[in-house]
Amino acid sequence: MNSRVTTISLMTTAKSKAVTFIELLVVIAIIACASAVLTPQFKNTFVNIELENFARDIYYFSRYLQSSAVTKREIYCLGLYGGQIKGFYAQGGGLKPLEVRFGRMFKIPRGVIVSSDKPKIYFYPDATCDDAKITFTNGSKKQIELSIKGASADIKIE
Repeated sequence: MNSRVTTISLMTTAKSKAVTFIELLVVIAIIACASAVLTPQFKNTFVNIELENFARDIYYFSRYLQSSAVTKREIYCLGLYGGQIKGFYAQGGGLKPLEVRFGRMFKIPRGVIVSSDKPKIYFYPDATCDDAKITFTNGSKKQIELSIKGASADIKIE
């Protein structure tokens, strides 16, 4: 008789700890709704981070061209050509592509629109440069502006 009472009490405690199929479906439905709402936000966040990193890369590349112009006493140029941005230096009346690790072309990420008031921005050995504004815009309409001031040689991201 004692063993019968024990088995009945074990069965009732096991029954109360079990999860029903409907409870499981409710949890899965909540997770599905949350992921459907948050997925577009993650995409926008990724696109914005990609835009910020690209603008920052071009900012540092501009700083590199500016410092190279001063230290090497040569004219350097930042060129915007279609879907690429590349650095050049002046030699023999023409522009030659940079042959250093920063000389690679920056491919504009998909969905990013780059516009500038000048297709070429020159950096001079006397630490001055051309006045220019480069605007980076992505699909979610976020804009970052890279402002290059000539006489003060100030380069900043706004």
